[in-house]
Parts: sequence; C-alpha cells; structure tokens
Amino acid sequence: MLQTRMLEGADHSYAIQRTQDVEPIVNYTREMAAIGSGSAPDLKHAAEIPMVFVEQYLARTGISFADFCAAPDHIRAVVNDPALAAFRIWKGRV
Repeated sequence: MLQTRMLEGADHSYAIQRTQDVEPIVNYTREMAAIGSGSAPDLKHAAEIPMVFVEQYLARTGISFADFCAAPDHIRAVVNDPALAAFRIWKGRV
C-alpha cells in the first residue's frame, strides 16, 4: 500500500514523501517465478513493479504517467532495470 506524508522543514519548506512496503510484492514475484508463472509461450508475466519505483522514474525523466503508459520504451526501461530485479517474474529481456 502506498503512503503519502507531507513533511515540513525547519525553514518552512515542504516535501511530499511517498513510501510503499514492497516486501509482499517481492514475496509474490519470488513465488510466481518459482512455479514458472511468467513462462507461458504466448504471454509472459514479466514483473510486478511497485508504484513508488514508477513514480521515481516519472520524476527522473520528467514525464507523466499517461506518457509512461503510452510508450513501451518507458515500461521496458523500468522492467529491465537491474536494480529492480527482485520484482521480476520472467527473467528474459522485455
């Protein structure tokens, strides 16, 4: 579940903090990979990427969520990111 907090700095500046417990997702992807869930010949279940990592990608690249969804290259970049390997079910290249 995503959580959002507004933080106030000593100088009265504000920041929004988004957090997500990703452990259940890691456990799910590990279990699905172990049973070969992502390996069907006609449809690959590649990953379950937590929204906090998608939001980080959006902030880093300066694109909107709609742009992200509309361009497969953005989705590939997130799914193929080695730093997010724990969220992969099918280990092939997307």
